[in-house]
Parts: sequence; C-alpha cells; structure tokens
Amino acid sequence: MSEHNSIINLDGEIIGRFRHDVAWSSPNRIRLGEYDDDFVYDNEFNVVAKINSNVVSNIIGEEIGMIAGKEILVNGKVVGRFIGSKKAAAASIALIFNVDGTRSV
Repeated sequence: MSEHNSIINLDGEIIGRFRHDVAWSSPNRIRLGEYDDDFVYDNEFNVVAKINSNVVSNIIGEEIGMIAGKEILVNGKVVGRFIGSKKAAAASIALIFNVDGTRSV
C-alpha cells in the first residue's frame, strides 16, 4: 500500500505531495516526475537522480542532497522536512529542491 507523503518548506508550507511513487507540487498540482527505491525520473521517464540510502546524487554521481531524520538537506543546510517515506523525501531533492534552494512551482 502506498502512503501519502508531504514535503514541507522551512516556512511550514506543504510544497509537495507524493503518492503512488508520483511527485506533485502543492498547492499548484503540477506533476513533477516519478521515483522508485533507486532512481528519480522526470516526466519523460529520464533518470535525473540516484537514491542511495539517505544520499541523493545526480546522474554523474555528485551528491545533491541527503536525508537526516525527517529533515531534507541540500549543500549541508536544512531546506525542508517531510512526512512519509524516505524515498519520497529523497525524490523531492531532485524534483523540488536544488543547489539554489526551492524551485518555484
């Protein structure tokens, strides 16, 4: 059974809702991509990131973020929190957060 996952920014706002391995922005419901236990995909099903336990890397192997407890980190700084699965939180690093902060959705 797939659980509902929420991605929350530092202001406490829900900015992503992930369910059934599909990522959606919130409150504007825009499909961001998909994910599984090992990879994150864009909407054309191209691999955009690799999930390795708590670390997320881009397609050339550079770390782009990590999960620590219920926090989402990019460049060693907390950029958000999550409710739900670690794989959804890991996918949010590639699909919502980037090295410059939060992507506008």
